[in-house]
Amino acid sequence: MKAALATPEPIIVPAERGLARLATLVATFGALWFVLCRQLSGEWSVNEQYTYGWFVPFFCACLFWLRWEDRPEPEVRGQRSEVGDQRPEVRGHRAQVRSHIAMTVAAVALLLLLPLRVFEIGNPDWRPLGWIHAAIVVTVTLLALWWAGGRAWLRHFAFPVAFIFVAVPWISPVEQPLVQGLMRGVAAAATEALALCGTPAQVEGNLIRISSGVVGVNEACSGVRALQTALMIGLLFGELKRFSPGRRVGLVVVAIALSILANFVRTFLLVLVAA
Repeated sequence: MKAALATPEPIIVPAERGLARLATLVATFGALWFVLCRQLSGEWSVNEQYTYGWFVPFFCACLFWLRWEDRPEPEVRGQRSEVGDQRPEVRGHRAQVRSHIAMTVAAVALLLLLPLRVFEIGNPDWRPLGWIHAAIVVTVTLLALWWAGGRAWLRHFAFPVAFIFVAVPWISPVEQPLVQGLMRGVAAAATEALALCGTPAQVEGNLIRISSGVVGVNEACSGVRALQTALMIGLLFGELKRFSPGRRVGLVVVAIALSILANFVRTFLLVLVAA
């Protein structure tokens, strides 16, 4: 009777502890992504060329959720390795090394955010800082996925996490030559098309001189915004359909070509009406 009374009751670990850890993890990464999107939103608000960036974070979340629904089984630390080594000490050592690498790189990346935020506050319009910030957040997120589920999760969730890069404004050494090249290319193509239609026109850089005056092909008519939007839509559609890498590249190329063609047709019609 006394022995029965002295038997200790089993200790029940509350489920709230696991939920609290999960909530803390979600809040931490949510804060990282919120700060990144807030930093990029300045360019999204003032530059019409990047207004599509407001939709990209929601697309990232949607793509991540779709990937989460069919995620592979995580690589448990005790399971057999890919090379067939079943020794427990080897498996444990590899898991420990993976954990140390992930934590070290993540800690270094997070420490870089402190001076980076100082530079961002002082130079909010300097675009390379946005790329560095996005690279840090994406790296930390992918490291967390790699630590939690191994290479299987890293490969599975890489695209939704890295999709945020399509919303990062391009640096000026890349953007300006592209804008100037598209403006001159569209102006030259429209001039040739007008000549074929019997309308005399002369191209002067990004200007088209016609009998009634001069029509300028500015940044809005260059097709850069349509090109960037087409790039985003092509990548998004390829991920939704889970196309192969080759088909995704082809889809992006077709989307970009169609955007340039549509912009050329618009410019041609505007100049034709003005003539």
